Amino acid sequence: MEWREIISQSDFISRIQLEGILFFCEGNAGLHYNDGDLFWGHTIVADISEKGQYETSQIYG
Repeated sequence: MEWREIISQSDFISRIQLEGILFFCEGNAGLHYNDGDLFWGHTIVADISEKGQYETSQIYG
């Protein structure tokens, strides 16, 4: 995939894959996704609040 290629939301969702969930003592969580090689093999982490609401996402690796 060329770095400038635009993909649809459904293509993005179909390519990423949940690999793990970290639960923290404060009640929040981190969802760790395989990036489906969209970001050169990095991990996508979505932060979830203690109320179960999406907060932010980062790319690691």
